[in-house]
Amino acid sequence: YQRAHELALSVSLDQPDAVISDPAVPPERPAKPNKALLWIISVVLVTLIYLVWLIVGAALHNTLSSMSQLAKSLNLKALGELPLFGESTDRRQTVQQLLNDPLRADMIHAIRTQLLLASPSPAVLTLTSAESGEGRSLVAEALASSFAIDQPTLLIDMDYVNNGGLSATNAPGLAEVLQGSKTLDEVLIKQGAHLTLLPRGKLSGSTLLMLTSSSFATLLQTLRQHYARIIIDTPALSQAQDSQLIARQTDGVVLIAQAERSQASELQAMLETLKREQIHLVGAVLNKVNDNNLESREGDRLIHQHVGELITPVKSR
Repeated sequence: YQRAHELALSVSLDQPDAVISDPAVPPERPAKPNKALLWIISVVLVTLIYLVWLIVGAALHNTLSSMSQLAKSLNLKALGELPLFGESTDRRQTVQQLLNDPLRADMIHAIRTQLLLASPSPAVLTLTSAESGEGRSLVAEALASSFAIDQPTLLIDMDYVNNGGLSATNAPGLAEVLQGSKTLDEVLIKQGAHLTLLPRGKLSGSTLLMLTSSSFATLLQTLRQHYARIIIDTPALSQAQDSQLIARQTDGVVLIAQAERSQASELQAMLETLKREQIHLVGAVLNKVNDNNLESREGDRLIHQHVGELITPVKSR
């Protein structure tokens, strides 16, 4: 009876097919993706990646880019700086162009002035660099030309490691003088009113034996009596020990460093080696400096000239 009653109730119950709670309307904006949230997340991630890149880059990029970093990183006196100059592979032509430009020539003369003001002022200088190809020979020739304006100056090529250099390959020079096959007057090359070049010559033996001989020290003493300034171009510190042996016979060493190249830690290790041998470090010259990193007064004038050339005056009507 109860089951029959339930069936009768279910038959009499009329249930609708569907119940509409809310009417269907088109959405005002999509629920996903949330573009604003994605933009915020992207900006935050990019910022974090950039900060990490800056920190890692600063830790790995330990090169010298400006003159002030010479004193900060190497505890070495900055004698001057030279900007990027030309694309010519002829060193002598580059030196002439450098000296013919008054503003750039002042940067060489500023290095000369720093050496003249040093106490005591070094009469015989050894120029070296950490690695080859940093512009050591160019700076040596330009600096010697600056001294030769009013002083008898001798430029000596003693780079027996690299093929290129200040002197021709087959020209007799210092090696022949020390070996006794040539006299000093036979090998000296006059390059100006006060500038003389002593080529390196063709060496038949070891440079280490030649530089430790008493003949080299005697010859250098003789040259001191005839020239007010002597500039010696030597191989890089990483190539040979020639620079260290020559520096013992001279008044000091000037380090030539190329901007954005050598690591400060490597330079510091090389300088510590020179200090342990009690070699006097006169200072350093930073070569091939980007215009944005020039810090000397002469560099500021050079930048102002470039800015002035880019500004075209407007003619009044």
